[in-house]
Amino acid sequence: PLATAGASAGWQRLAYGSAPEEGIELALPPRAQACPLLVFIHGGYWQELAAADSLFAAPACIERGIAYAAV
Repeated sequence: PLATAGASAGWQRLAYGSAPEEGIELALPPRAQACPLLVFIHGGYWQELAAADSLFAAPACIERGIAYAAV
């Protein structure tokens, strides 16, 4: 899959619903036009954690030119 950077590189929060917890945390590498995208889907207890708690791999991905999304 490819991530296309329509906005500047860096951290973005994309809402998919009206509730505060309904969002995707997206990290884009610098100068991203089209790059690989790694999507981390939290598979457990959403009442305790949020997408932002799943950003542990984002820095390593960005350093390698890979976009990272935590859902």
